[in-house]
Amino acid sequence: MEYPKQSNMNIMFNESMHMPNITFCMSKQQAWSHLPLNNSKLVDEWDRRIQTELEKLNSREKFLEEAWDYRLVLEAYEVIATLNSMERETTAQGSARSINFFITHPKLQTKRTMIKAWLNEIKHRGVTFEELTQKVGLETIKYSTTTISTDNI
Repeated sequence: MEYPKQSNMNIMFNESMHMPNITFCMSKQQAWSHLPLNNSKLVDEWDRRIQTELEKLNSREKFLEEAWDYRLVLEAYEVIATLNSMERETTAQGSARSINFFITHPKLQTKRTMIKAWLNEIKHRGVTFEELTQKVGLETIKYSTTTISTDNI
């Protein structure tokens, strides 16, 4: 069986257990498939909810240790994906063009604003970008495993 189509995986989270360094690669579509998206909600309502949730996580400890609302996971995932793709998926020759396009293109203004806001949030709490990345990854996996667990009941 060279390329199995199924695999058995059992993940158990235990606070006393330290996970080894593992990288999970998950497409945006797969990561978001476990989150309750509702595209009919108003942008202002979404933004207010993001602010309310961030205000609850007003310290470094709360930000990194408490469970996040799915909206925070979605936005932070988008921020990380955008910045990582600009850094990693661009050739050395295309970097300047890619960055300039991102900075100047009018259609990307909303995304630029969101990235700036998130970078300010982590700076305010003394959280590194790497810690944000780890937190978003963990929250994404938690939503995925919770959904998988409830689907199998």
